[in-house]
Amino acid sequence: MHFEVFGFLVLRQLFDAEEAATIRREAYEVFLEQRDGLPFDGLERQTVKNVCAMRPFMDSVVDDDRIHGIACDLLGEDYILDGSEGHTFAEDSQMHGGDDRFCILRNIKIAFYLEPLTADSGCLRIIPGSHMPPFVDMLKPLKKQYFDQSYHPFGVSGPELPSCAIETEPGDALVFPEEIFHGAFNGAVGRTQLAVNFAANPVSEKQIEFVRGLYGRPGNTSFIPPRAYVNSNRPRLRNMVSRLCELGFNPE
Repeated sequence: MHFEVFGFLVLRQLFDAEEAATIRREAYEVFLEQRDGLPFDGLERQTVKNVCAMRPFMDSVVDDDRIHGIACDLLGEDYILDGSEGHTFAEDSQMHGGDDRFCILRNIKIAFYLEPLTADSGCLRIIPGSHMPPFVDMLKPLKKQYFDQSYHPFGVSGPELPSCAIETEPGDALVFPEEIFHGAFNGAVGRTQLAVNFAANPVSEKQIEFVRGLYGRPGNTSFIPPRAYVNSNRPRLRNMVSRLCELGFNPE
């Protein structure tokens, strides 16, 4: 009920201290490798797609019992994989969201922040309930504010918008659809987020057409089945990408 109404869940210490430390170590290794061993310069965000497949423990998180249970409860047992991603941030993130995807095909992002974050150091802020109409439609002027911070459709800047600041510690997990309006302000340079994204199994013609449209976009990174998962000996991994293969999406 909480997720349906407010659009997000906060799961405190989903991973214990040792697991959180392992995730952080593996993620930092990947980000460093992707920078060819150079330090993060803080000039622009670093993004790594399919990040969880790059290290053993992060990879195990994708079909972990705890993650599987969340996806089953919110999307159904035949959920599909959208992908995993990692970000090292260099800037604040203005409020963004407002697409109609959740109304067509339910989806969730399960996000982990690798450092302690407070309202003063860039924790995620969410506008509760902004994933569903009519509220989401009323907030769509924020899309312009994302690109032009001087534009104040509701008379206030991004950090002043009414929202819920979700302070987190390593090991906590946040669950929300990408369409809910969310952002982060006063952020420390170098803060890091990992996320695993899932969607409900598309069954109607409208849902299938929608997923095909996302997959076919230039530069798309969604719904691309990792080849290692297609051929995996782990049934959950195979199941979450088998539908993508049925739709003709090419493994990578």
